[in-house]
Amino acid sequence: TATGTITLSPTGSVSNIAVTNGGTRYSDTIGVQLQDIEVTANVLLSQFTNNDLPIVAKSFIINSNTNILPGQVVTGFITGIVDSIVTTFDSIANAYVHTMTLEDSQTFNYVSVSGNPTISFAGRDFVGEVRVAAMHTITSSNVDILASQAVSGIDPVTGKYYLRGGRYAFDRDYLLADGTEGQDGEGDLQWGGRRREIAPDYLVIRRGARNNNVWSRINFWFHKDNFTDAGQDLPDNSFRARRPILEFDNKIELYNHGQVGVGAVAIACTELLKAQQYDSAGNPVGGGVEGMPSGTTIDGVPTENATVIFPNEESSVAKFVYRIFTNTTTGKLVVVRAGHPTLNPRDAVDGDINFVPWELEVGDTVQVISGLYNIGNEYYWTDEGLVLGQIKFTSNQAPLFMLYDDNGIAL
Repeated sequence: TATGTITLSPTGSVSNIAVTNGGTRYSDTIGVQLQDIEVTANVLLSQFTNNDLPIVAKSFIINSNTNILPGQVVTGFITGIVDSIVTTFDSIANAYVHTMTLEDSQTFNYVSVSGNPTISFAGRDFVGEVRVAAMHTITSSNVDILASQAVSGIDPVTGKYYLRGGRYAFDRDYLLADGTEGQDGEGDLQWGGRRREIAPDYLVIRRGARNNNVWSRINFWFHKDNFTDAGQDLPDNSFRARRPILEFDNKIELYNHGQVGVGAVAIACTELLKAQQYDSAGNPVGGGVEGMPSGTTIDGVPTENATVIFPNEESSVAKFVYRIFTNTTTGKLVVVRAGHPTLNPRDAVDGDINFVPWELEVGDTVQVISGLYNIGNEYYWTDEGLVLGQIKFTSNQAPLFMLYDDNGIAL
């Protein structure tokens, strides 16, 4: 584990991260997008005249100045960059007044906005330099990088260490036919199968399992004949096994697992449902992803354009893979069905007549590639809904297989 310092610029954005107390095994400059604390405020519409005429304004009175700084990005029914935030005391009203001024004027209609609308604030990108072989969590009083958002891995091809954290972090993917680097954000996370685990794993399943299970994905062992037949030198002793490797056949049926690996999703949303929940009077009471403020994280993962499954939903909802994005008018999250990876026409989106949704079938298995708690988990579809499959908690954990009696009845 290394230590590090995060520097905030005068505009309130993260300007630099310096990692110290580590080696020099990796010193490339990288870019990382942080998702820190959620900051929101409400615009007090009483400051404007209620009529049908367009309103043009740069300054807005808001109900709070907590964690709001110049330079932050504002989203919601207005969008822009914070130029200043000034707080004064109104002796007549006996209250503090917080005035936010944006860099550019905004135009909106009073009648198109209900109540005192919520706007969200977020910092901007920074560039850091990594000089360590392993970095797990960096913390400062201003910004926390979750373990699920900044953890080092090792590339099995080059041996380089790198930060990884899903769609919003530096990510090495060797996916293209010519071996060049891709950027799809899938496969490099815990048990992802595109990087060697730091601790050698001697209990594995043969590569190429149809269900793409974790024991098969992380199998990076090669027989020495593979190297000699190719005319290559054998790797250094540090890369060789120090005990027998137990490799199970990839056709043996795993206990509590699906049959076909169909891809990966960024988030398994197990704490919330898809839709907003309402009480008996029809008032929203939360509990759903839809309608949450932009910038909300789920299981510690940024939600913008992320793929997600809802294992705790009813079957009619849980059978689809979804994608989350922000409605730029309202500043709220919207959840739509994701297109099928192979059958959906290019650029077709949920609602189009030719749209083909990603609907799971019995036996389909999806891998969760990020999250504070659900990273590395695998879910498979059954007649009863999404089921959490057999979990690999640590290296050198033996897989469990199905057992049958002489009559073919599962034990």
